Amino acid sequence: MASSVASAKEMERWRRERELAKASKVDVGDTARKSFMAMKADIEQLEKFERKAHQLVERQEAKEHELVIDPIINVMGSTAGAGSGEFHTYRGYRAKEAARLADFERERREEAARLAWEKERDELAAMEAEKAAKRLAKRNKKKAKKKMKGSDGQASNAQKPEHGDEEDDGEDGDE
Repeated sequence: MASSVASAKEMERWRRERELAKASKVDVGDTARKSFMAMKADIEQLEKFERKAHQLVERQEAKEHELVIDPIINVMGSTAGAGSGEFHTYRGYRAKEAARLADFERERREEAARLAWEKERDELAAMEAEKAAKRLAKRNKKKAKKKMKGSDGQASNAQKPEHGDEEDDGEDGDE
C-alpha cells in the first residue's frame, strides 16, 4: 500500500533532479574526447557545436522562465479518511504556502518603497539643480554688473570707498 505523502528523501531527490535538469551540459562522445584529431579545427563541426550550444542555452532560458510548481502530494488535507499524520503534513504545506505568499507581499512592498524613494530623490535633485542654476545666474548677473561698473571707470580699485567693500544693491548671496 503506497503512502500519499512523499518522504523527505524523495523530495530531496526530486529537487536534485530539477537542479540537474537546469544545469546546461554539452555531451561530447568518448571518441571525440579522446581522439587527437578532435582538436583540429573543423569549421562544420564548430558550427554544429555552436548551434547545439545555442539551442541548449535557449532551452535553459525557457526553463528558467517557466513557473516552478512544487508537487503537492498530500491530497487528503484535514478531511475525513485522512490518517493521523495527514493533518500535520497538510498544516506544513499550508504554512509553506503562507510563507511564500508573505515573501511575495514583502518583495512587492520593498519594490514600492524603493520606487517611491527613487522618485523623491529625483525630485530633490531636480529642485537642487534648479536652485543652483538660479544662484549661478545671480552670481553671473552680479559679476556682469561689477564688470560694467569697472569698465565705466566709476569705481576702480584705487578709488573704492574705505567704509565698505561693495555697494549694497539689495541682493544678498542667500536665497
